[in-house]
Formats: sequence, structure tokens, C-alpha cells
Amino acid sequence: ALAELLDRRRPDGELACGVPLWLHLALEELLLLDEDDFARAASYAGTAEEQLVAMLVDTARGLPPDVAGLYGAFLDRTEQAYGQSWARAFTELLATSRHGLRESDLQVLLPELSGETWDELRFATLRRGFRAHLVERGVPARWDFFHAQMREAVGRRGLAEGEHAKR
Repeated sequence: ALAELLDRRRPDGELACGVPLWLHLALEELLLLDEDDFARAASYAGTAEEQLVAMLVDTARGLPPDVAGLYGAFLDRTEQAYGQSWARAFTELLATSRHGLRESDLQVLLPELSGETWDELRFATLRRGFRAHLVERGVPARWDFFHAQMREAVGRRGLAEGEHAKR
């Protein structure tokens, strides 16, 4: 799997691992595989260990070779795991903020934008799903994306312009 990551090429022909952020995100994708992913390993031939290796290599091979693509795949998976309206509203709110939002702000804005009621446990689960992509900064504490390219990835999904962003 590591060899597959190190051999991945961007569309311009350069090694994807030449971008430290890409390598960090790609390794994190492999390290954060969960129960559903491991259940998928049984569909590969061989011993349990061979199945696991094959699944890891296949996963590494399927990762987009650029940072924007990795963030996009992460956002797709997050929406699938935590609900599209809830996860998308959360990412859009953070993307439109300059320096993140306080949890008290999110308690008011997230239900309004998603159309769903506030749920502490659901919010905590969503935060946990973002892991290293989300940080708490400043005083008062504000939730924000760890890297500016995550904000850009959310913007590329249709938020960046128009009335939706203003709202």
C-alpha cells in the first residue's frame, strides 16, 4: 500500500507524494479505515492477511492523486456517513466563516441551515468524523478547518458564490 502511494502520479505527471499535504491526507485515509472497510476485505481472495493487504492496496490505488480530490472524496464520505444535510450545512458554515464558529453559533445556525434539530451527540460524532481536518482555535474557542484547502474544497462544491453563500 505504501509503494502504491509513493508511485501515485498527479495529472501533470509529478509524484503525488511530492506534496506533503497530499501524503499526509492519503496516509490518514488508510489509517482511518473502519469496520465497513475491513468487512470489504473479505471480498478479496487469499488468507485473511492477504485479503487485508489487497484491500489496503486497492484503497491506496483508488485515492485521488491531488489534494483537492482527496478533500472532495473525504467530504463525500462524510456526507454519506453523517447525513448530507447535516454534514454539508456544517462544512458550509465553517467555509463561510473567517476564523471558525463557536459551538453556540453552530447550535443556532446548523439546525437552521440543515433543517434538522440540534443534537449534541450527533454534533460530537460529526466532529469526531472530521478528526484531524477540524481544529478548535482561539478564545473563545471556535471550530474551524485545519487547512485552508478544505475550505476551498467546500467552496468548489457550489458554495462559493451566490445567494446560498450570502444566506
